[in-house]
Amino acid sequence: MLAIMLSVHASAYRIEAPNDEGVTIYYNYINNTELEVTYRERNSASYRGAVAIPETVTYDGEVLKVTSIGTEAFANCTALTSVTIPHSVTTVKGKSFAYCYSLTSITIPGSVKTIGNNAFQYCNKLAAVTLSDGLTTIGQHVFQDCTALASITIPGSVTTIDDYAFRRCTALTSVDMLEGVTTIGVEVFVGCTSLTTIAIPHSVMSVGEGAFADTPWYASQPDGIIYVGVALYTYKGTMPPNTSVEVREGIKTLSVGALRGCEGLTSVTMPTSVTTIGDEAFRRCTGLTSVTIPHSVTTIGKNAFLGCSALTAVHISDLAAWCHVQFNGDTYSNPLIYAHHLYLNGEEIHDLVIPDGVTTLVYTFTACYGLTSVTIPNSLTTIEDYTFHDCPNMTKVTLNSNAVASRQYSDHPSFNYLFGNQVTEYVIGEDVTTIGDHAFENCTNVTAITIPYSVTTIGKGLFRGCTGLTSVTISNGVTVIDQEAFYGCTSLATITLPSSITDIKKSAFSGCTSLTSVVIPSQVTFFGDNVFNGCTSLTHLYCYAEEPPRTGIAFNESHYDTVTLHVPAASIPDYQNFPIWYHFKHIIALANVDPKPTNVEHVTVFNVNSRNTVYDLNGRRRQQPQKGLNIINGRTVNVDCNATLGSVRER
Repeated sequence: MLAIMLSVHASAYRIEAPNDEGVTIYYNYINNTELEVTYRERNSASYRGAVAIPETVTYDGEVLKVTSIGTEAFANCTALTSVTIPHSVTTVKGKSFAYCYSLTSITIPGSVKTIGNNAFQYCNKLAAVTLSDGLTTIGQHVFQDCTALASITIPGSVTTIDDYAFRRCTALTSVDMLEGVTTIGVEVFVGCTSLTTIAIPHSVMSVGEGAFADTPWYASQPDGIIYVGVALYTYKGTMPPNTSVEVREGIKTLSVGALRGCEGLTSVTMPTSVTTIGDEAFRRCTGLTSVTIPHSVTTIGKNAFLGCSALTAVHISDLAAWCHVQFNGDTYSNPLIYAHHLYLNGEEIHDLVIPDGVTTLVYTFTACYGLTSVTIPNSLTTIEDYTFHDCPNMTKVTLNSNAVASRQYSDHPSFNYLFGNQVTEYVIGEDVTTIGDHAFENCTNVTAITIPYSVTTIGKGLFRGCTGLTSVTISNGVTVIDQEAFYGCTSLATITLPSSITDIKKSAFSGCTSLTSVVIPSQVTFFGDNVFNGCTSLTHLYCYAEEPPRTGIAFNESHYDTVTLHVPAASIPDYQNFPIWYHFKHIIALANVDPKPTNVEHVTVFNVNSRNTVYDLNGRRRQQPQKGLNIINGRTVNVDCNATLGSVRER
């Protein structure tokens, strides 16, 4: 511990203090109790000879701990011969000793966890390096071009040797990695032209591209697949034509570019130990026709199958596991982009049912030509872009996910974007309670849609521009048809609304040029403006409401002459005298043969008593319900037989 007089500078450092040998060392504050070693002036020879960094410095009565060697602290100190790093230091930052041409040895104490990028780069006389147990990361280029370094032992505490760490250490002959190292980065030992001996532990799971290129060790390996630790590192030499590869049992990773350019590869099977397929692992394997992905795989890297144009089949054994694979970067990480056909336990998947419990899909079924339908579970919350991109034969979607259905699509692409415009039929499951506005907008090939009783609102612009839509089934439970819900559905000829509907908003059916008839249930109380504007084929309107609904200018002028309005017989005078409705020249009584509103899903027993009001469908008052359809208290009810007390069932 040093008690010294300190100076404060406004430039590169805050404190300067001599060590026990009288060598001045420069510091900056990390916080109120810690210091970082720095330089006097950047790119200046701030230090020379032997420098021992103290563990603590005392300033103004405060003991300050030295915990870091800062960026470029000793860089370009060409006369620096040795440095003693105390056990208080935990971080050696980037370029801290770069270009120290006279530095011959260094010991990194166990307190240091990380050596930053380029820390000892170009220390061309550095012959001895001791790395102590406790170090976890050796950064990029740390010992690059240390041309005097002859050997190195990597302690088991190190998990990562980052890219280019020992690049062009031309005197390096042996490397001993202890058990614990998991990652060897890109070109870590490239250009180590004397490296003949490498001890690689079983713990190594990831090996970067070219990690051992241009070394005698690599040159001595026989042609074929080279395994490093539990990673398939690369294929050496030229792969013969029509080669099938079975990856060794116990291998966990296919490294970046592992089999890239192996044009002779026709099929590959991986054991269930494999968890990761690295970036570009099979890139340009132009002869590859099939690949089997085990259920253990969780990650497939960017461009892993780019250029595998001969692929025809992807085989899996666990659909849920396939749905959980993380495809990194782009669609070319998924072999289906070329194969187009996905097989589960030998059977091609056509009617896809996503397993319950799957929450997210990303690129999972891109370009899967074999799919004809898909069922989405309630557990699924996110479908990312391109998940079902280019699935030209997938024509039916059953959607049970409220999270997916309820997304707001007014500012984003509709289901058209998620599932493709080739879909002709959507079935919405009963777990769905809300469908986002504009969800089906411009899905021009959809011909049929089923809305369950659990949904209460047909949202804004929900089917706007669905020019192929011909059939809509709306279950009882929907109360509101919002504005422009069916705007421009030019193929929709008829629509029957459920008895639960109360409100039809502005322009709901505007532009439905093929619409000839509409059945309006008895509960409707309001029509918005332009509801039937542009419905040039409309000829019949069946309205079961006893009291004329309030309405804006819902109809074209021509409708008053060409449309026949069917209403309960007893209500004809009311319609003939109610605003807007009195314009219709043809108002007649509803008949038993006329189409009826769709009925509710459940059955309820009515207690028939004197408080009920009962009409037939022509609006004539009845003393009690009769067999068939009746209007009881304004609701359409089917009676199984001539009614007595308690025998009436609503459908």
